[in-house]
Amino acid sequence: MEGPLSHNQLGIWMHEKTGQSHGTYLEPLCFELLGEVDGERLADAVHRALPAHPAFGATVDEAGTSRCCCSTAARYG
Repeated sequence: MEGPLSHNQLGIWMHEKTGQSHGTYLEPLCFELLGEVDGERLADAVHRALPAHPAFGATVDEAGTSRCCCSTAARYG
């Protein structure tokens, strides 16, 4: 999937490019999973969520074009 950024997305991208935002739009999170984790089930859930939420795998190139870089079919299918 590829296409132009929305007006708001372009504004955020331009602000980031000026170096003035200092990570304003980044929200790193860390979760602690208690108990035994079934790695296969967790990986499967993440892989199923990616197509439903393309923003998780989106990148923006130098021209300001948004691209989806996570093709679950290509990577995990």
